[in-house]
Amino acid sequence: QPQAYLRLLELMRANDQADNARKVWRNLAALQQPIDPKGAFRYFDYAVSRHDLDEASRIWNDLRRCDRQLQAYSVVDDLVVNGGFEEPILNGGFDWRYQKSGSVSVSVDNSTVHSGFRSLALDFNGNRQDPGIFQLVPVQPDTEYEFSGYMKAEGLDGANGPRFAVSDTSEKISYVLTDDLLGSTPWRHLTGSFKTAKNARLLAIAVVQDPANTHLSGRVWVDDVSLKKK
Repeated sequence: QPQAYLRLLELMRANDQADNARKVWRNLAALQQPIDPKGAFRYFDYAVSRHDLDEASRIWNDLRRCDRQLQAYSVVDDLVVNGGFEEPILNGGFDWRYQKSGSVSVSVDNSTVHSGFRSLALDFNGNRQDPGIFQLVPVQPDTEYEFSGYMKAEGLDGANGPRFAVSDTSEKISYVLTDDLLGSTPWRHLTGSFKTAKNARLLAIAVVQDPANTHLSGRVWVDDVSLKKK
């Protein structure tokens, strides 16, 4: 029973028994049955916190292999998962993540899109709150990449608006910080080129305010986010 393995895995994680947790996960994946993503994502985050990206990648790939519905969350030449928000947001693993907040509402919109059938909509209600939407992306060190994304704004009012940021999760290096959006604008193509550091392995692609936690109200749409190796 996969749920029994997940309960044991949670115990191993809580007691920081990484070697035993790996064994439990391998036996769980060997069942070849669908695995509850929430339980798997807790173990995924544990592996990331230990900088064990090989294990995190194994968890993600096993999770998709065991559940046919998750096979759509794959990448080929583009490193961003679900960059057009055509699939439901999993809020974990290598898909998009967001933090529930009273200041920013996150939703998927099928009425305003850059391409495809859906986009991500962020509604800001004027309180001080960072958008909190991001995705973890594994990369290679000392390698050139090209970032691309689209934003559209409606009635954005504040000292500074939302923008894309690409940064290293462990080295705290900022690679890309695009121009921000304010007021009402049509779809804008925001890009950035960079070369990763010698020790880079994991990036975060996020929608941010910089500086963070300043007053902002209005709506922004996000679509067609991409990261490709040059």
